[in-house]
Amino acid sequence: MLVFIISWWMPLFIDRYFFFSSLSIPPLLAVLLTRAKKNGLWLLVYLIHLIIRLWFIS
Repeated sequence: MLVFIISWWMPLFIDRYFFFSSLSIPPLLAVLLTRAKKNGLWLLVYLIHLIIRLWFIS
């Protein structure tokens, strides 16, 4: 999970690509979501990812 937190703050696309590929989201959609970051969509997707991760861990 630390990798995803680090990737959240990294400006490199490759980190975002690995984050989205772990969610099984297509790369094109990952680009669109990354560009929509200022709309809060990126944060929403990230929080959903954390909730799903915690759900399966517990």
